[in-house]
Amino acid sequence: MKAVEAGWKKCESQLMTSRNLNENLSDRIQTITDDLLNSKQSIAERNLEIKTARDEINTLIGKFKEQDEFFQKVEADPNNPDLKKELVQQYFVSSNIDDVFKQTIDSGLRSTINPPPGMKEDVEKIFSKYYSWDVIKPIVQDGYMKSLEPSEIIAMIRFNQTESGRMLTQKLPAINMQITAEVVQNLERNKLIMAKELSELKAKYDNDISKDN
Repeated sequence: MKAVEAGWKKCESQLMTSRNLNENLSDRIQTITDDLLNSKQSIAERNLEIKTARDEINTLIGKFKEQDEFFQKVEADPNNPDLKKELVQQYFVSSNIDDVFKQTIDSGLRSTINPPPGMKEDVEKIFSKYYSWDVIKPIVQDGYMKSLEPSEIIAMIRFNQTESGRMLTQKLPAINMQITAEVVQNLERNKLIMAKELSELKAKYDNDISKDN
């Protein structure tokens, strides 16, 4: 145990640096510490784990340093469209938004379109031309760029790197798919009623117009 603690202390200055760079590293650091101190392997094996952990921390430090340098660059030039576009893309990566939207769109496709087996592939190709994530993504990206300040996007990225943010990111695809399916089912259940009410409303409107004339 002392050998493990001694080896770990060699990392502490780097760990403190990483904490100062980004507080979200603390969860990962704590996990690594617990794993090492609770290990029942031999001293040699634990020393190897310490080296691996140190390498992992160095990699994380490098990534967060690079990220923070980019954030500072964006904040120094917040109206630069290229930097802001890259920042939004980093948010998409941190929030796993590509998979979220792809799964939501795919769920919506399956819920609303049910072609005969022989036509399924051709129908999906047509649908993808106008409603795939590749088509919609630039629109969503542009919306984020127009609606959010760089500081707000940076805050969202940092949140996604916390334990709570990662949990939300993992659960969001399933939540969106469930909501989409339920909304579509609700529309299907009520479409005849809606059609009847709209027809009655139109008839009333036409009748009122004819009386005025």
